[in-house]
Amino acid sequence: MRKSLAVLAAVGLVATMAVAFSGPAGAKGTSPTTTKPPPKESKCSSSSVKGIKYSMNGFLTAKGGTAKVVYINKGANLASLMDQTFAAAAQAGLIKTGVDSVPTGVQAKCTGKTTATFTYDLQMKDETTGTTGAPLGLHNAGGAVLVKGRWQITPQTVCDLTNLIGMTLPGATFGTQCYQLSGLPVPTS
Repeated sequence: MRKSLAVLAAVGLVATMAVAFSGPAGAKGTSPTTTKPPPKESKCSSSSVKGIKYSMNGFLTAKGGTAKVVYINKGANLASLMDQTFAAAAQAGLIKTGVDSVPTGVQAKCTGKTTATFTYDLQMKDETTGTTGAPLGLHNAGGAVLVKGRWQITPQTVCDLTNLIGMTLPGATFGTQCYQLSGLPVPTS
């Protein structure tokens, strides 16, 4: 029963992430390309949540793999995989045109001078009207690293999300590829 609930939650998240991987920039000033980034930081603090949320939003709403990897620490080699994931999700009909996934309820905890863990939920946002739906209640976990004064999300965070997409696409290996390209162990279950 527990595994069934986990799969159900994963399917919900996968549908959301498929929309996120579609890539159109957010609506009404929510896109990192139109929103001013938070001030640079020299160390993790209680105000770091702003920079972490900015990077997570940037990753979710950026158009195309090359734009997404700007928000991933050491993620340049993931650009092509992000594009492939988007193409497969689009072909499978998992992407809703005109809707972005955006992070909400982001809470961060410093784990070192330049590292943090965070939790977040996702909600859908209409690109045209800027209207958001209720949070999905998924409460995901992620990691972030402070690089040259700006927060970037970890490859582990991205690969965990990418792996969930593979759960709904028969034969897809996007998650496995992401972990391998990032030099991370591939989860076995």
